[in-house]
Amino acid sequence: MSKYIVKYGAEGRCRIVHQLNNTEIITDLPPEYGGVGRSYSSTDLVTAAVGSCYFSTIEDLLRRNDYDLNQVTLEVAKHLSHQPKQLKAIDMQLHLPVQPSEKLYKQLVKAINLCPVKRSLNKDITVSVMIHVNR
Repeated sequence: MSKYIVKYGAEGRCRIVHQLNNTEIITDLPPEYGGVGRSYSSTDLVTAAVGSCYFSTIEDLLRRNDYDLNQVTLEVAKHLSHQPKQLKAIDMQLHLPVQPSEKLYKQLVKAINLCPVKRSLNKDITVSVMIHVNR
């Protein structure tokens, strides 16, 4: 079990400290909630966690197919609904250095459903993955 300490850091900021390794993340109230957006917002962290989880899920799959992981990037975007203000969708763009086989392509698309962070989200939040080849 992981534990975190969250402390108010003034002017809409919070400090999150991971108790196991003492690393720290600073969050800030985002502009859509009247903040300044000087750092990650809470919904940014959820969105980034889905992206990180997906990348971790496909890491071995890409390695087994001889992909250089240093040439693979994942762009992650969040979309918020307005009433109520909450996560509505997470769109991911996976950029690969070479065209995947049809089998690998299907595995990469299906892999998002293996991600425990994605499975923990409200079912109303859509999560999509588009795969692109860098040319």
